[in-house]
Amino acid sequence: MALISISEAARLAGVSRKTIQRYIDSGKLSATVGGTGGATGAHPLRQVEISELIRVFGELKGEMSHLVAGGAHETSRSVSMDNVTPVPPPVPPVLSDEKAALEQVIAAQQGTIDLLHKQVDELREEKRELRAQVAGLLEYRRQQAPAAPPAPAKEDQWALWKLVLMIVVLFIAGITTINSFTSHIK
Repeated sequence: MALISISEAARLAGVSRKTIQRYIDSGKLSATVGGTGGATGAHPLRQVEISELIRVFGELKGEMSHLVAGGAHETSRSVSMDNVTPVPPPVPPVLSDEKAALEQVIAAQQGTIDLLHKQVDELREEKRELRAQVAGLLEYRRQQAPAAPPAPAKEDQWALWKLVLMIVVLFIAGITTINSFTSHIK
């Protein structure tokens, strides 16, 4: 298809030159660099294919005057997407190889992500099952545990004190007996 200047592209698309330049800089719109342009001729001239304009902006709004095959001038023709089949720019073999390698890496990483999601789901299920088992064991243990021993009666407490008192008395009596025995031996 024919190449047109950025100004002509902006007029046909119904947008500003700045919009066309921004689209080219961001990669949304492809442009061809060739020759020099501008008043001083210092800057490279960027041109846009009409098919690229149609691909990005759809039906063109302005009229165009350009050379068609055979060298004749055609004027006042409105261009629409209906008459044009967009052709994607050729991809260099190096880029297609890199793209294929990156697609393989992405596929492998997606497989890893899927596997990790599956493992996380399995671990969550196992965690739920273990919690249910622990809850069941705790309930069983509560049911099987003996009742707390009853508090000792007051009578039992007095009996304990009586026993302690008797031991103390016997101990004192034993010491006294030992002292008297040792004093007789001397």
